[in-house]
Amino acid sequence: MTPGLPDALELTRALIRFDTINPPGQERDCADYLAGMLEAGGLDVTRHEFADGRRSLVARLAGEGDGAPLCFTGHIDTVPLGHRAWSVDPFAGEVADGKLYGRGSTDMKSGVACLTLAALRLAKMPRPRAGLVLVITAGEETGCEGAAHLAAEGALGEAGAIVVGEPTSNYPLVGHKGALWLKAVTEGVTAHGSMPERGVNAVYKAAR
Repeated sequence: MTPGLPDALELTRALIRFDTINPPGQERDCADYLAGMLEAGGLDVTRHEFADGRRSLVARLAGEGDGAPLCFTGHIDTVPLGHRAWSVDPFAGEVADGKLYGRGSTDMKSGVACLTLAALRLAKMPRPRAGLVLVITAGEETGCEGAAHLAAEGALGEAGAIVVGEPTSNYPLVGHKGALWLKAVTEGVTAHGSMPERGVNAVYKAAR
């Protein structure tokens, strides 16, 4: 634990107490809470809203050189509570039997807490050659609207490497799943079923 900073558990519990279930999201208060910490710690913070109350943050720590910065990133919205009743308050951040309970405790307010504290600790150290950028997004759970908005605004820039704080059962992974939507068109030549050799089957072409 660094003097003057909360520990990761304490900060995670504080973040859980913000209801950022998406939909509707309403991440602004949680984002502002983190922004205040980061600004007090010496980082340059900008706020970006893609809709009312839907706020993302970009916090930067300059380096000594001109190399692309290291990027830490995580999201502060969470999935809904589900249809079954909870046995604990989902927004209390209770700790019992060595376990933390609350909506977003794993995905991914604990990750955001750790990345935030890492950034604040780096801010207290001599500046490295490459800087640091911490990207905290809203709207991840329903299509990454916050990240798309940051990209469209030109708020991100380049990064030398990216560390994503998603839960991976404490095993570091070297990739992150995504989606690539493609639209393809193939053309053929129609022919009667009794003479398929006179046609060109567009389905076969598409399959290849």
